[in-house]
Amino acid sequence: MTLKVSIFASNNFIRDDKMDFREMGKSLKSEFNSFFEKIINGDNHISKETFLEARNKINPKALIELNNAINEVIYEESNHKNLWKKYRVLAIDENLIEIPNIESLRDEYGQDKSQNATSVVVKVCCIFNVVNNIILSSKIDKSEVSKEHMTIDILSGILEKSYKNDLILIERKHYSKEIFSFLIENNINFLMRISKTDLNKVTIENKKYPIFKIEHNKKIYKVRVIRFISSVSEEEFLITNLLDKNLGAQDFIELFLMRWGEDAVYNDLKDKIQVENFTGTTKKTIEQDFYAMIYLFNMIEMSGRQYNQIKDKLNINHKKKSNLKLPIGILKEKLLTILLENSETKRRIMFRDMMLQIKREVHLAQEINNAFIEEEFNSYKVKV
Repeated sequence: MTLKVSIFASNNFIRDDKMDFREMGKSLKSEFNSFFEKIINGDNHISKETFLEARNKINPKALIELNNAINEVIYEESNHKNLWKKYRVLAIDENLIEIPNIESLRDEYGQDKSQNATSVVVKVCCIFNVVNNIILSSKIDKSEVSKEHMTIDILSGILEKSYKNDLILIERKHYSKEIFSFLIENNINFLMRISKTDLNKVTIENKKYPIFKIEHNKKIYKVRVIRFISSVSEEEFLITNLLDKNLGAQDFIELFLMRWGEDAVYNDLKDKIQVENFTGTTKKTIEQDFYAMIYLFNMIEMSGRQYNQIKDKLNINHKKKSNLKLPIGILKEKLLTILLENSETKRRIMFRDMMLQIKREVHLAQEINNAFIEEEFNSYKVKV
């Protein structure tokens, strides 16, 4: 594939190279402090100031393009392993993260308005495949941006890819008639958890087969409602525009439990990959950090997808929580060594060795997560 790395200045860092995933790794510059310590104290004659100046000329969209390339490779061929009952199941959500509390970023993003606030908070949103955990698209913006704007913006980007049979899983905090109508008007399949309060505001059309009507902008939309009792004995409500009677209530419960993977994704991004440990001090470099971490996350997830053939060599009988900081640390340290290696042959060998070590840890975490979801699913029952 051919990628053009985006830049701001026309005479700086212009590249139009054929890059595979081994070479894409050369674009990651997320661990700058470690980089400077190793580089400046070595035999290289590059200063921190020079490197930062060069970095400031790189468009963050370069990292977005790299992530898009990963997804193009994954979905260029139909693969049932990435699907659920013919659907590509995606989850969308947003979260707040902190960035350095300095004047330039306060001016750009605004300061947290809560009492005694001492931090600058931004809103991040991502949409990912719950089957393979790969992040398709992500966005970072001001914390004051509305959920409707951010959700519709990221969904619009997915629509442009024109992938058929997408099914979006959405949490109840994202329920709004604006988002609801956008999904239906654009023929996007969805399953959304809804509160009992919001459910009471809509009209029941058929009590025997629970079809509800929701009105927005003088239009009426029909949705199916699924009630069930959770493992903690709470009544839950799901709404969907999938009216296929071949899909029963248990199918939708199974489907929505897949949504729980979103929490694991954000846990990895914030705690494991340390996405809040930004090295940038400008809007441009903050975005570089964020999108680099998204790319790094996907690289690690991709390594886990290819490990099934040797999973029997792993001892996963003991239920010990896997620490994903280890493979991420391996990637950062070894990636730096790969960057410094002049021999292409040696780089390829080192890359394969690095990915094999990452696979062992990532696969262990996946097995434990799958066991948890299966156990939780068995504790749910449909309300009669």
